[in-house]
Amino acid sequence: MKIFKQKTIFYAATVFSIIIFGGAVYAANTGAVTTTSPIITPADPQATTTIEQRIAQRKAAARIQQSSARVEQLVAKCTLAQNAIGQLRTKDTKVRVTRNQAYTGLANRLNAVVINLGNQGVNASELFAKQKQFNESINKYLATSMEYKTAVDDLVNMDCKADTNGFESTLATVRSLRTQLAAEAGAIKAQLGPLIDALTNVKKQLNSETGRS
Repeated sequence: MKIFKQKTIFYAATVFSIIIFGGAVYAANTGAVTTTSPIITPADPQATTTIEQRIAQRKAAARIQQSSARVEQLVAKCTLAQNAIGQLRTKDTKVRVTRNQAYTGLANRLNAVVINLGNQGVNASELFAKQKQFNESINKYLATSMEYKTAVDDLVNMDCKADTNGFESTLATVRSLRTQLAAEAGAIKAQLGPLIDALTNVKKQLNSETGRS
């Protein structure tokens, strides 16, 4: 996973703060309205399934056929690979946690705005639609991130020599999930600009109505 560039998220958080708290958008939450797309913390598969069950599922999905030469190659090298992946896991964890916290923090701040606007009866359909899409994208990313974490943990902790097919299947899963995470992070980043524009439009609308009253 590439090193997480925080500038985009921090920029968005700063702009959100200016828009939300620097004008009339924010108001006391009465609790009458709730967001239709809350951020969901995904369940940890390691709490409900065994490593053997998860590896068996990956093997069934991957359907990898290994020659005897391939088995011998993996038996000779998989432990070294596990050590290298273990070191990568430490770096990945820092990146993943930072990114997850940044996304969740942004979404929660936006949820507060949407709830407060709804309580005030403000017509902000454009913002509501973009907020729903944004949260759904974040939830998708968080779920994939949990899958990735689980697969990496299994890859490091399994008996790779006793189950070379399970090791290769899990490695394929990790690679696929890394690619998926990058794509999902890119999709979230692409939505930040339109979100900020929608927030700005709502603030302009409220300021205009205040000026006429």
